[in-house]
Amino acid sequence: MTRPSLDRAAKAVWLAIGVLVLAGLVVGTVASVVSYATSGSGDAGPAASTSGAKPASGDAAPLRAARFDAPRAIPGTAWRMTEVRRAGGDAEEDAYSSRGRVQSVVNVIFLPPGGGTGRLLLDRPAFVDDVGLPGAGPDSAQAWIIYHVTFRDTNGDGLLTGSDSSTVYVSGLDGSNLRRVLPPPYVVRAATPLAPGRILVLALVPSADPDLPQERWPERAFVYDVATGRAEPYAALDSLSARAASLLPK
Repeated sequence: MTRPSLDRAAKAVWLAIGVLVLAGLVVGTVASVVSYATSGSGDAGPAASTSGAKPASGDAAPLRAARFDAPRAIPGTAWRMTEVRRAGGDAEEDAYSSRGRVQSVVNVIFLPPGGGTGRLLLDRPAFVDDVGLPGAGPDSAQAWIIYHVTFRDTNGDGLLTGSDSSTVYVSGLDGSNLRRVLPPPYVVRAATPLAPGRILVLALVPSADPDLPQERWPERAFVYDVATGRAEPYAALDSLSARAASLLPK
């Protein structure tokens, strides 16, 4: 083979290589354009789940509306108080309890004399069934306030109302030193001033039989000393009530 023939063969080989390289570049460019066009103008990735997303600040749930009256004087002190209730249209409004129809009180505000800083009685959701202030009768010298408070939904209806079991608490006349009168498992039925510094507490004793209805639980009487925070059995009343129960027909 002559030299001119070899030169033509080499040129043909290099030309073929150049064509293949150019074709590869064209194919790659087309594929990239198609991929970009079908995926959109940006790489958004998979659709994000909104189940755990935090709402924007404008979507935050509004605070529940509360209602209260002008503060009234607390007998025996210069402090004033007012009960906080839910706004209307709520299932707890005008609930019924063992003491009759009650408003939906959820907290109590105490205001000191002279316009100083006051206090809230409770720091968690509750239903306040009754607020017993000192009066003009045997409890005129009463130096405390009695409350029937519900903290737990005991009937399982999803609400805190007078239909749930309440617990009796006492505080000072300024709302300070809130404490429970009887420990669990007693279920307090009533509490009333008995003598200066003492409260008569009537409570049901839960039965060891889980099938026994509350109507058949025995009742006990206690005398609660406000100063010491101790409750002692009222033996005289307990013995007579036990005797009366034994006379009931089976």
